[in-house]
Amino acid sequence: MPELEPSFLILLLIKLGVVASIASILARWNAFQAVLLQHSRTLSQRLTLAIWLSAVFGASVATRVFSPSYKAADLGLEGSFLAGLLGGYVTGLLSGVLISLPAFVNHEHLSMPVLAGVGVLGGLLRDLAPDSEDIWDMSPFPDLSIYRFLRENRNPRRAAFHLSLLAAILSMEFVRQNLGSLTSFSQAELFRLTPVSRHPHALTWVALYATTLFAVLIPVKIWNHTRTERKLEEQKRLLVEARLAALTSQINPHFLFNTLNSVSSLIRTNPAEARLMILKLSRVLRRLLRKHENFSPLRDELSFIHDYLSIEVVRFGDKLRLETDVQNETLDLL
Repeated sequence: MPELEPSFLILLLIKLGVVASIASILARWNAFQAVLLQHSRTLSQRLTLAIWLSAVFGASVATRVFSPSYKAADLGLEGSFLAGLLGGYVTGLLSGVLISLPAFVNHEHLSMPVLAGVGVLGGLLRDLAPDSEDIWDMSPFPDLSIYRFLRENRNPRRAAFHLSLLAAILSMEFVRQNLGSLTSFSQAELFRLTPVSRHPHALTWVALYATTLFAVLIPVKIWNHTRTERKLEEQKRLLVEARLAALTSQINPHFLFNTLNSVSSLIRTNPAEARLMILKLSRVLRRLLRKHENFSPLRDELSFIHDYLSIEVVRFGDKLRLETDVQNETLDLL
């Protein structure tokens, strides 16, 4: 009689916890965040991404190999597919080979070709995506993907891609579970999580395939959340820069108009002071032309402020006083 296996279901839950933890740790790494924001990557960047993912997911395979009781830690299949999905063929192929090394050394000879093939499959799906952002919009719930496919009139290719991605994930788990029976190879040559009971309940198999599905898509969702946060931060920064630029463009004409009025008055009463004021005005305007530079020495900033306020002193007279108290060792700091 088919029966549920609580211990096996707990093992699947632990696997989801492990993959969520790994994805969260990677998401906190600034270098990894920068890679996630890139729509297209150079060969060097793809190789770097492959090394990062191989180190993390390869460690999960090594944990299972050297500690057989930690079966839930093995995320080699999911990691190889994610590498291809995020980085393309090169990243997926290289990651699959590197991730499989601990298992291959453990005489699991099918691990290397299978994981390398899964990595290439992820790269193929990345190329089939109508838009690179469609990868991040993927839902882990098949019913929602089917609903989108049936109701998505404006972009049916996007919905079809999501269904293809779901089918690919489920298919690679099917191949892992049945490769031994479909070929002449021994199933021991490829690691898999499988129910202990000889007649497992149908829900046990559903839970197994659902776990593989979520083990791929949970990292995608976590990393997409990180991408969204970084994009919002970048938009806030650009908004502040735009506001400052708009404010500067409003101030400059008034400042220039008032300064020229002061110069015209000084030409008649104090020509030497008028020439000095024009010199300071030229330095201020030159500095404003370089206002998009993010960093400059404190010495240059103080010189700019001094020239600006010196012009204002001429306008306002004794009503405005300028005093500077700065340590000399700080003048060259950015």
